[in-house]
Amino acid sequence: MDELLVTMRLMDMTWIHPQQDNSRVCANCGHQLGIYPSGQAALRKNPGLTVVCTLCAFSGAKPDDINLSAGSLAEIRQEARDSVPVKKA
Repeated sequence: MDELLVTMRLMDMTWIHPQQDNSRVCANCGHQLGIYPSGQAALRKNPGLTVVCTLCAFSGAKPDDINLSAGSLAEIRQEARDSVPVKKA
């Protein structure tokens, strides 16, 4: 089974986290990604994870795929509280 870290394309994000990582790109389409701290922690635990954007991940999704959050519910809630709206230029 292939394990993926699925993240938002940076250009599609409406909220950003102060400690998110914007340095990676989707392994399929090459769009720049925004990776929240929980996703960064998942990459530290599993350095071989393939990182893809939501559009690429869901376009190839199968009914029996297993989807799990990168962080606990408490971590996800804290990230939401720490995030701020994207400022549009």
